[in-house]
Amino acid sequence: MSDSDQHIDTDTEIDIAEFVSDLGSTLHGYPYGDPYVTVACCVYDLEDDLTSDATVFWLLGVAASGPYMVWCDRRSDIARAKEALRTALASFRDREGTCAHDSHPWGGDAVQYPDDPLGFIDLIHEADEWQDDPEEEESYDTSFTELWRCPVNLATIARDALDFLESQAPGDGGRPGRLPG
Repeated sequence: MSDSDQHIDTDTEIDIAEFVSDLGSTLHGYPYGDPYVTVACCVYDLEDDLTSDATVFWLLGVAASGPYMVWCDRRSDIARAKEALRTALASFRDREGTCAHDSHPWGGDAVQYPDDPLGFIDLIHEADEWQDDPEEEESYDTSFTELWRCPVNLATIARDALDFLESQAPGDGGRPGRLPG
């Protein structure tokens, strides 16, 4: 199976915890497997899925992976990630009119790559899996995951990730750049 054939099947149960663990271990220099496959999976899954509940995971995965792709000088991954982000951004902007929210959780300016996007995936997944138990903890507000999946929020994430890749890896290829933070 080639790198481009390996991706998370969004039609089956997604093990987000494993996805975050694999991505985190790769981004922090301790990959369990081929690091390029893990990073490429985020891009490929974003290309394949711009409308499901899992889209936010792929998008945050690409955002978290941007500095790694630049640092590794993975020109083909960077070019493909930029194109996937451009397509995603256009798709999300086409749907921005459906938003009725006053604010969104992604501000862009205060985010420190790559830790925050990975943490956000965990938070969203935890909220998705939450089962109300009054004896445990306070329940999640149901609007939490709705806000994260809002096209306006997704467009902001996509724009910020694309801006980073464009500033660090101009043109169709990449070059080692300065990591943010």
